[in-house]
Amino acid sequence: MKTIVTHFTPDLDAIGAVWLLKRFLKGWDEAEVKYTAAGTTLNDEPVDSDADVLHVDTGFGFFDHHQLAEDTCATKLVFEHLRESQKSKVKSQKEGMKNFNEEALERLVEVVNGVDHFQEVYFPNPNADFYDFGLVAELDGWKLMYGDDYDKYVEHALI
Repeated sequence: MKTIVTHFTPDLDAIGAVWLLKRFLKGWDEAEVKYTAAGTTLNDEPVDSDADVLHVDTGFGFFDHHQLAEDTCATKLVFEHLRESQKSKVKSQKEGMKNFNEEALERLVEVVNGVDHFQEVYFPNPNADFYDFGLVAELDGWKLMYGDDYDKYVEHALI
């Protein structure tokens, strides 16, 4: 069984990385999502040592950005990996779709990266009500509603 590991109380970056992997990495659409403390790995195993376990936004591995000085995030690292390996490993879950829409995904990834680096304070009209109805605000609400049931709000976000 393939496993994607992220940190407890996953944020938009962690969920975005999980979504990209489950949606576009061949063989990972049914992967189980597990959680660990931020910065740690599943069962304290060395990060990236098992081909069937991917850590995102935790563990200081290939898909974690916390050890890097770059303006990046886990979602962006996953996206860049998928873009590079698109021809051999990327797949679509929907029949008839040939590949992912790189331009649309790149725009989505840039929003996630901005939010992960608290750039929303520079958004136009930062106090406007429409921000309260976006995915970040919904995620905050799900965290309050579901507490430690991380699968519940990851499930909602992946819909």
